[in-house]
Amino acid sequence: QAGSLARAGLPVVQSAGYLEPHPLARAEWLKFIAAFFNCEDRAAQHFDRVAARYESLCAQTRDIRTRPRVFCGAPYAGAWYMAGGASYQAQAIRDAGGDYLWADIPGSGARPLDTERVFLKAAQANIWLDPSFYRSRSALFAADPRFQKFHAAQSGKIFNNSKQCHPSGGNPIWESGIVRPDQVLADLIKVLHPALLPEHQLVYYEQLR
Repeated sequence: QAGSLARAGLPVVQSAGYLEPHPLARAEWLKFIAAFFNCEDRAAQHFDRVAARYESLCAQTRDIRTRPRVFCGAPYAGAWYMAGGASYQAQAIRDAGGDYLWADIPGSGARPLDTERVFLKAAQANIWLDPSFYRSRSALFAADPRFQKFHAAQSGKIFNNSKQCHPSGGNPIWESGIVRPDQVLADLIKVLHPALLPEHQLVYYEQLR
C-alpha cells in the first residue's frame, strides 16, 4: 500500500511505534505524529502527564511480593500465540505487579504453542487476560470445553480488553489506549491488585461473565 501511494506521488512516512517493547515508548510516538500538525508542544505536555502517572502507578506495585501468575490470549487457527518476555504486553503485566508465565521467552515476538502445552504451564495461573475476541465465558468455553479446566476459568478471573469494543469490531484500546498507557496500566492493576486502586473504574477491561 505504501508503494502504491508513493507511485501516485503522495508522500509516505512509515511509523514503527507498534514495534516498541514498552507501553510508554509506544505512546511517545504521538510526538512524531504531532510534528505533522505543528502540535509538538501539546504532544509533549500530554506525554509528560501520561508518563508521570504511569511511573506513579508502577511505584505502587514495585515492592509487591505476591504477584498473581498471568497468562494471555487464546488459540487462533490452531495455535496459541504467546508474546515474548520483552514484549510490551509482558512489560505491562510486570508493571502492574503480575508474574507473566512466559516471561522466559526471549525477544518481543510471539511463539505459537498448542493448548496442551499452555495448560501444562498455566493450569494453576491466577489470571487469564485477553482471550482473543471472546466477551463471555460461555462463548469462550464453547470454543473449547477444555478451557474450563484452567484455575483462572474456574475462579472467574478471566478479563478481556473488550469493554469498549464497537459492534463492528473496533477496539479503542488500540487507539486511545496506545496514547494513554497509564489508563491501561491502571486497569491491569485493578485486575491484579484491586485493593491498590479501590476507586478506579475499569476503562478498557471487563471481567467475562
